[in-house]
Amino acid sequence: MVFVLSLVVFQIKAQDVTGTWQLASGYKVEWFQNGDKVYAIHAGNGFKHFIDGRINGNRITAQQIRVNLNDNCRTMMTLNGTVNGNSMSISWRANDGNCDLRQGQTGTDALTRTTARPMGEITGSAFNPNNDLTGAWNDAADYIQDGNNVYYIYNNPNFKHFFKGTRNGNQITGIQTRVNRSNNCRTDMGMTFTISSTHTMQGKQVANDSRCDLKKGWSENFTLTRRGEQNNNDNNNDNSDNNNWNIDFGGLATAQLENIEEWLCPNALIRGDREFDGHGPKIKCEAKLRIGDDGTELFADIYLWAQETQHDWSTTERRWSKKVYDAPNGKRIESISSSNFSKTQFISPPGGFQFLVPGSDVASTVRRFVDVAGPISNLVLASYGLPPNDYAGFARLISGYADSGNTVVKMPSVEGTLVKFFHIVGDTGGADISDDDNCNDDTRIVKIEFNEAIIKLK
Repeated sequence: MVFVLSLVVFQIKAQDVTGTWQLASGYKVEWFQNGDKVYAIHAGNGFKHFIDGRINGNRITAQQIRVNLNDNCRTMMTLNGTVNGNSMSISWRANDGNCDLRQGQTGTDALTRTTARPMGEITGSAFNPNNDLTGAWNDAADYIQDGNNVYYIYNNPNFKHFFKGTRNGNQITGIQTRVNRSNNCRTDMGMTFTISSTHTMQGKQVANDSRCDLKKGWSENFTLTRRGEQNNNDNNNDNSDNNNWNIDFGGLATAQLENIEEWLCPNALIRGDREFDGHGPKIKCEAKLRIGDDGTELFADIYLWAQETQHDWSTTERRWSKKVYDAPNGKRIESISSSNFSKTQFISPPGGFQFLVPGSDVASTVRRFVDVAGPISNLVLASYGLPPNDYAGFARLISGYADSGNTVVKMPSVEGTLVKFFHIVGDTGGADISDDDNCNDDTRIVKIEFNEAIIKLK
């Protein structure tokens, strides 16, 4: 979403517009401010609106998407506003004539901040549930999807939340800011959603800091379902405080998987000799979670592949299967609801390597190191509490340390969120591909750290 921001040569402390505001018509508007960025979602007269802009002092400049709830027709509008305490005046201009407005048509609105109950839920039958999240869900009544961008604002009696994220297929990742309504304390949370059907998605939230009541790393998993339809024009009443949420935690359980902490080394010689001779190797390591033993256990199927990057292309590989979880007594695992796969890959560096140097192009350096052409999934980044495309943050996750005289590379996942870190030895300085099973001074897996898995028990 593009908007124009006028810059001034001095900085004015911005007023905070976070809260529920009311138009003269009675319709409620939910505003949220994060630094100098401002957002709003509201409905009225058969339309849903999303505002994305900035505030400088008491002046707001933004773009507004206006969506017809009956036929999904969308108009882009430029919006300018002035805030004076609990009063706000808005002027708008239609940038196109796609729907009922003429291009260039203008108008004004006046809003007053209110302590009345927040805006009721917004629904609409015009949105195709196969590809559009816009509408009412049972955690937050006010979702809107614009292209691949997804936003929501919602309230409960104690907190107000704003989410901004990106949708890629059935995956949504982004950051939610959670604000205490009594003291304005704010917590940033990494959010991931997996859409499992047109009306259901699985969610996970992870606290990225410990500023308020939550500790950094606190997490929660939940299931969301799309709410039923209702009259789109009754949103100006005060009969909803969002206490009737229907988030379903039933049947889902958190499984703390047992980390693999034994050395695992391949000994098959597929090509070349048993020496990488400092030429990489290129490493690929995968882990896949599966249900075993009639639903009472979880196994991790592990695969390691290593290949010299030149000369005679010495290559080895091997697979293992390790039990990582036992179901509670009397329970069986019906399904795995979280990611059941992870993969990492990288070009093994020499001992004592420095991953990044001053002035390096972080994104380019990361891609060369992990040997991938495309971007790293935002879902993977969010699992580490990182915002979309944060390659510098991803680079900081990569480290090396010594183990029995060899350099171990501690690598995050580059695909999937089952594994938190792979610990792998590539080049050892001597013969690298083992000819036995003791793994000493050989290319090997040293350790695999798992994230928690979400399972459904019966």
